[in-house]
Amino acid sequence: MEDRWCNACGCKFTPRAQSPKQTYCPLAQCQQARKQVWQQAKRRSDPDYSANQSEAQADWAKKHPDYWRSYRAANPGYTQSNRSSQQVRNAARRIAKSDASAGAIDLQDGIYQGDLGAPDHSGQGRSMNLLIAKRGLDRLFRRALIPCALAHALGRVMR
Repeated sequence: MEDRWCNACGCKFTPRAQSPKQTYCPLAQCQQARKQVWQQAKRRSDPDYSANQSEAQADWAKKHPDYWRSYRAANPGYTQSNRSSQQVRNAARRIAKSDASAGAIDLQDGIYQGDLGAPDHSGQGRSMNLLIAKRGLDRLFRRALIPCALAHALGRVMR
C-alpha cells in the first residue's frame, strides 16, 4: 500500500492494510482530531445525537458546579491566556461588524507573517507567510475570506 499524507498533521504515513481508506496517521493527536471531525459532523447531521450530547454536558456541569472556578484558580496561565484570546476575538467581532473593516487595516504591498497558533507535533506554533498586494488583501478582508483576527496578528516581514 502506498504512503499517504495525514489530514491532521500533514505528515507522510503508511496506512494499515486493514484500513485501506485510512486518512489520519496513528499519532494520538491526529486520532483525536479524526474523532473531533467525526463528532462535529455527527452533531450537525443527527439532532438526537446533538441533543444527547448537550444533555450529558448539562448533567455533568450540574454535578460539578465549581469545576471551572477551581480549574482557573489552579491554572492562572490558562486564565490569562483565555482572557487575552477573548479580547482578540471581541476586537475581531467589532471590526467585522463595522462598515469600514477593509479600511481599518492600512497595509502596504509586501510579505506578511502571521502566527496561526496551532501547535504542530513538536509543540511549536505554526506560522504562515502571505505575499499579497494590498489591493488583493483588502478584497479578501471585504469578502471575509480571511479572519480579521489574523489580520491583526499579521506582522510586517519585508517590503
